[in-house]
Amino acid sequence: MITSLLATAALCLVLLGHPGPGWAKPPQPDDARRLVEDGLAASSRGDSRTAFRAFEKADRAGDPEGSYLLGLQYMTGDGVARDTAKGLSLLRKASKKGNPFAPYALGGAYFYGSGVKRDLAEAARWYETGARRGDYRAGHMLGRLYSQGLGVEQDPIRGFAWCSTGAHASIAHTGSLECLIAVVEGLTPDQLREAEALGADYYMRHIVPNVGTVDILSGRTRPGRR
Repeated sequence: MITSLLATAALCLVLLGHPGPGWAKPPQPDDARRLVEDGLAASSRGDSRTAFRAFEKADRAGDPEGSYLLGLQYMTGDGVARDTAKGLSLLRKASKKGNPFAPYALGGAYFYGSGVKRDLAEAARWYETGARRGDYRAGHMLGRLYSQGLGVEQDPIRGFAWCSTGAHASIAHTGSLECLIAVVEGLTPDQLREAEALGADYYMRHIVPNVGTVDILSGRTRPGRR
């Protein structure tokens, strides 16, 4: 009888939002963000295992950046046994929740055939997703694919336009600048004008609306430009 009453009381506490004996409240959004920050701090001091535990908890709490960072650790075997299947699953999870950098990582997996069969068309799709979220690295890779006709129909105008988003003076991404130099040589003056106009449109639609988030996140999740 007493056992039954205790069980009922514990259930009522849970239903009312209070942790009963032996129950732990799941991490809240602010807690998840702190876990991500703790993980990044651990990673910066070379403590990959502590970083892994923090990112794992953040992922379980539903934080997309936690999922992204945990996915990268599984992909590289940093602080945990390498498991590309799990890493890709976490990156897809992060991308589905809107993380701006996960698509770039997924595009790279398909571009290089890391943990999956090499598929340039799939790589292009992921790179475009990332580019539209403001990741200029993804725009650079997508521009390369268009300029060379890899995984997509060759379109040097579109290739120039996507590369130009990262070559903008506010970013000056080295890879994007190199891409522009390579592509521009094959364009006529009319094509160049069209490509520049399209690039300006891409920049205004995909970089400008996301630049705040991209700058903040890139400073925390990436040590530098690639």
